Formats: sequence, structure tokens, C-alpha cells
Amino acid sequence: MIISFKEMNEEYANIIVSKDSIGNNKCYNINHEPEDIDDLLEDSDGYEFFVSFIDEEIIGYIECYFEDEVLEVGMALLPEYISEGLGTDFVSQAVEYLVDYYEYAGEVIRSFVSVDDSRTIEVMERVGFNKIDTTKKWVEMELGV
Repeated sequence: MIISFKEMNEEYANIIVSKDSIGNNKCYNINHEPEDIDDLLEDSDGYEFFVSFIDEEIIGYIECYFEDEVLEVGMALLPEYISEGLGTDFVSQAVEYLVDYYEYAGEVIRSFVSVDDSRTIEVMERVGFNKIDTTKKWVEMELGV
């Protein structure tokens, strides 16, 4: 399955915010409010967002941030694509895209997954992410690149 990625724009942000739920991805704090659109477009904390597509249909999005020169990512499939067998392709192709996009030469990519989101943790492990640390809320995972 070929998944493509584009930088977030207002049209894509509106589509994502209009969804009823984003599944178990509570870390994204989307409350379906107008300010959520602004956050996806111009996050003042340095986060960048990308949209993922199959053909021309949005299937999810990626959140990126650099912490101490390490690329940190969060990924979410839209609700209608969860449990459709896309997770491994989505994560692996997103990693490839981001490494190319940022010309990233770091040793690892890091992700924080909700401790309650066992399906995402399993997908991340299939792609090659390893659990590094676990708190009450998050599982910190890393992938060597």
C-alpha cells in the first residue's frame, strides 16, 4: 500500500477536526473546536503537522517536533482507518518520509504513545520501535535510523 504525505493546510485541518473521534489518540487533544484548526496549522510550540493519504483520501496525520535534535513523532489514523491493516505501512512510510523531508541524520526517532493504546504500541514494535521508558501516561519508544 502506497501512502503519500503532504504538509498540513487549512483544508486538511478542517477535515481532521471535523471527525467525531480520533480513536485512542487522546494525546492530540482535538476537541473539534476552531482553535484546533489553528493548532494544526501554526503551533507556537514548534510542532509541525503532515497529512497522510491513500490516493487522494486523507487517512491520518503526523505530528513532529525536535527535542535536543532528536525527531519526535506522533501519528494518528482517522477512526475509519483504524483496524484496517494500514498501521504498519502508515508508520514505516511516515518514518521514511520524515527522514527524507528533514534530511534527518540523527541516530533515533522517538515517539510517545499513550500507555492505554496497546494497538499502536504493537504496530510501532512491528516497525522496529523499542520501548525505552514507561510512565503512568506514556510509553516512550525509539527507532534506530
